[in-house]
Amino acid sequence: MGLPLTERFTRENPRVVLSVPYYVMGQVLVSPAVGSVASPEALKGKLVGVQAMTLSDELVFQRGYNRRIYLTPEETFAALAKGEVDAVVMWSPLAGWLAKKNPGFKLTWLNEPELEFKIAVGMRKADRALKEAVDRALTRLDPKKIAGILARYGVPAPAAAQQTSQLPPEIREGRSSFFTSCSECHGVDGKGTFMAPSLVAFKGTDDEFVKIVMIGRAGTAMVSWRGILSEDEIRKIRAFLKTLPAN
Repeated sequence: MGLPLTERFTRENPRVVLSVPYYVMGQVLVSPAVGSVASPEALKGKLVGVQAMTLSDELVFQRGYNRRIYLTPEETFAALAKGEVDAVVMWSPLAGWLAKKNPGFKLTWLNEPELEFKIAVGMRKADRALKEAVDRALTRLDPKKIAGILARYGVPAPAAAQQTSQLPPEIREGRSSFFTSCSECHGVDGKGTFMAPSLVAFKGTDDEFVKIVMIGRAGTAMVSWRGILSEDEIRKIRAFLKTLPAN
């Protein structure tokens, strides 16, 4: 559990295959609930605690905030609890868990997309059946249920997860089918891999999309999905793909 779904990780671990993502880990600002720091801009003139040699440390340094460095997340949070610093910045799972064990603090999700990582389940690459089963289980879970499970440990849900839970039912069904049947070759973002082209960039009609999926494409790795996916499921996949950003 808890492995980063990144190109670098998969390249450095060729014997491991990752599931579809179930969480997005990002940077969180933690401050006392009373007199909390409402936004990153409010950190100017404040003293911010960070763990040394982390992306949180780099973020605070690059923004030019006054910072105090600690060795571990626990030491960083303890400094906040003792009033040595006004706020801390750390990874969302750590921030949530420490805040849960030490009530009285507010978490603010920082909008730093370049410092966010999709989190997935890792398995041996040879265990294809296990990967397919885990993918099916994750994509069928209501995003609200995943957020609820994480909330038991104080882990805050990112904005992206909240947006997914608000998708219309047919889009959510298409998303589930896409991750189960298409994402391994076309990428979890639908933008293609070395194995298959981008589906987000497909310019044909919905009927053309259905036809290609049904009969496949000769001379490519795209086989026929007739009998595996119904026309209704394919159209829902197409509808979900239309919600994804092209860039």
